[in-house]
Amino acid sequence: LDFTAANWNVYQVVTLAAADDIDVGDGEAIIRLAGSGVHTEQFRATEADDDELAVILDQASLALAEGGMATVRARLSHQPTATVRLSVANVGGDPSIAVLPAVQVAVGGTAFDIELYPHAAPLTVANFLRYIRDGAYEGAFFQRSVPGFVIQAGGFRLSAEYAVEDVLTYPAVPNEPGLSNTRGTLAMAKQEGDPNSATSQWFVNLADNSANLDAQNGGFTVFGAVARDGMGVADAIANLPIYDLETFLEGLSEGVDYYGALGTVPMFSLPAEGGSPQVSDLVTFAVSEVASAIVFSSDNWDEFQEIRVAAVRDGDVCPGQATLHAFVAGS
Repeated sequence: LDFTAANWNVYQVVTLAAADDIDVGDGEAIIRLAGSGVHTEQFRATEADDDELAVILDQASLALAEGGMATVRARLSHQPTATVRLSVANVGGDPSIAVLPAVQVAVGGTAFDIELYPHAAPLTVANFLRYIRDGAYEGAFFQRSVPGFVIQAGGFRLSAEYAVEDVLTYPAVPNEPGLSNTRGTLAMAKQEGDPNSATSQWFVNLADNSANLDAQNGGFTVFGAVARDGMGVADAIANLPIYDLETFLEGLSEGVDYYGALGTVPMFSLPAEGGSPQVSDLVTFAVSEVASAIVFSSDNWDEFQEIRVAAVRDGDVCPGQATLHAFVAGS
């Protein structure tokens, strides 16, 4: 630092840094400032980084019935200097107990997470993950929007030539009713009059639709739920303008019939009267598997967030317990 008669009484900045993954042995270091012809001065720099973060849980153990789910809450011990993603894993005991798997749906520059329920609908969850892992939803878009009811996807996608085509489906999955179609839950769509006809299409319940969907057509299988504040994204999709893409497409090709599946498509912007819809206005999405995790920041580090675990239906837990490990990446 250079001082002169003009700036001797103006503070100048000294920047210090601590190397990653290096612990200060005694917890502090002494920094000395010295200059030619001036008295030296020193101060202590102490270690205070996120390596010292600890996870605080609101309970030490959970009791789980087969096919049941329980919740433990977690928070951090002190304020982090950056965003922290807390991951959870089953590191011991029986695999019949597991942290709920999750997927992330990225759409329109934002995203929402979905927790899956293999303990309640194992065949349906396995079917859904198969479509994701095989890339079947690449180019898919939300094809149906009924505000106050559902938004639906998984039936149609854009080809490499930007043509609308069916998502290639696998054999139908057996119906697994049980959980209720309440707001925020994820359920499988199926053909009318055939309870065991679900393949690739799924929907998010925008409201409590249990009175209607829990009994209709053998009951609609709920196999997951939108996590935390993700319903804000789902509601935003439902609030978009709706376009009759079906009528437009059927007008382009004689003999094409979508049987009502594309009559209420949400779009970021509607075409001008008499104009053609733009591909970029379709609500396309990308879905991928993510580690089950909760995210803390300097704003919410001291607030408990929920971690849900479940026991597989008809799966005996032996030796009777499992150890769950909540950890921050890198520590």
